[in-house]
Amino acid sequence: MTDLKRIEIMGESWPKHVTIRDDQSPCIVCGRAVNNTPPPWMLHVCNGGGTAMMDDDDHGEYGLSGCIGMWAIGAACLRTHPELKPFAKRGAR
Repeated sequence: MTDLKRIEIMGESWPKHVTIRDDQSPCIVCGRAVNNTPPPWMLHVCNGGGTAMMDDDDHGEYGLSGCIGMWAIGAACLRTHPELKPFAKRGAR
């Protein structure tokens, strides 16, 4: 049975040298800079960055210690990985 409240994040290799300014956040999938204005799409991330989950999930087997908070996802990565779209929220922090 598929867990509809969680999905694995299929991360790409992050570039070795990325410059992230104060008004940007790194994309959880590719590591490239995501502008914080307008508010970016965000994923609730757990399992050390390997899993996105719905906000109403109770953290299950990961517990609160496995939750690493809300992380930005770039629009290009969201288009490339449409399976993550139901987990993404605009501007949630």
